[in-house]
Amino acid sequence: MTTRPPRTLGGWLAIALLAAGAMACGPRVKVETLPPVHFAALASSHPLETRRDLKVAFIGDQGVGGAGEAVLRLVKAEGAGLVLSQGDLGYRGGPEKFDDMVSAILGPDFPFFASLGNHDAREWRSYQQLLAARARGSGRATCEGVIGVRAACVLDGLFFINSAVGVLAGQSGPEHAAFMSAALARSPSRWRICSWHFNQAAMQLGEKSNEAGWEVYEACRKGGAIIVTAHEHSYSRTHVITKFDEQPEFLPSGGEARIGPGRTVAFVVGLGGHSVRPQLRGGDWWAAAYTSSQGARPGALFCTFNPGGRAERADCYFKAIDGSVADRFALLAPQ
Repeated sequence: MTTRPPRTLGGWLAIALLAAGAMACGPRVKVETLPPVHFAALASSHPLETRRDLKVAFIGDQGVGGAGEAVLRLVKAEGAGLVLSQGDLGYRGGPEKFDDMVSAILGPDFPFFASLGNHDAREWRSYQQLLAARARGSGRATCEGVIGVRAACVLDGLFFINSAVGVLAGQSGPEHAAFMSAALARSPSRWRICSWHFNQAAMQLGEKSNEAGWEVYEACRKGGAIIVTAHEHSYSRTHVITKFDEQPEFLPSGGEARIGPGRTVAFVVGLGGHSVRPQLRGGDWWAAAYTSSQGARPGALFCTFNPGGRAERADCYFKAIDGSVADRFALLAPQ
């Protein structure tokens, strides 16, 4: 099954986003949203397949120049066709310099989607305009909602949600969870991804506190979506989670993790280049950890969906800029 042809996304440049201070305490401004996507098939019918061999790079907490630039060069070298950033883009470098860096390495029309991070909030309207122009230029995405804040997109059959849950004043967890649940229920895509910046304390290996809320984690688990966050500057992967809580319920996954409605895997991909932090906590639900305590270097998580025409499979690995591979595994979606 297919969706209708991607819209031009020309209206994205006119979208006004929520403006906030660096710590998400700023005023709200009027927003304009994209209309809902009308799928050609219901989620209960035959799934919409991801384009064969679609490689996606997941990064977060990046910065301009230095290691942040090296991570983008790694993304290019690995042949990724899409970047999903979990926020904190340019830091002090700012939106224009960040976008110039992305354009210089990946190209001006490369599809680079991001969720709002706390360090992006003050200049998010500028970030949004640049990201919207990039999405429009790719000509491959169909989206609804407010980009970077609360949006759902389909690109090459892959469904993903970008959320600013916890970052902006007036943006509550239950509201974001309701948006996610509704969007996931309508999507026919086999592969679904939920992306946001903040964590819950039990869902990261450092010193971060409960900032996202369990509602969004549970909404995405019930909808069978992979969960990817950042904020903590390390990499980690859970086993298959069957309930999110302070002590998550999980199933050991080994090298293959079977996901679907009610069971998922969560990642933190905060090694985009800004810094690397140590491991300060753990838990039996973690399948992989890569922090400064393990000698971590900046890098990215790569997943190839529908590899070789195996529609229900995604082959994934975390690779650092020094060429080392810190984690390798497969995800299996419902057949």
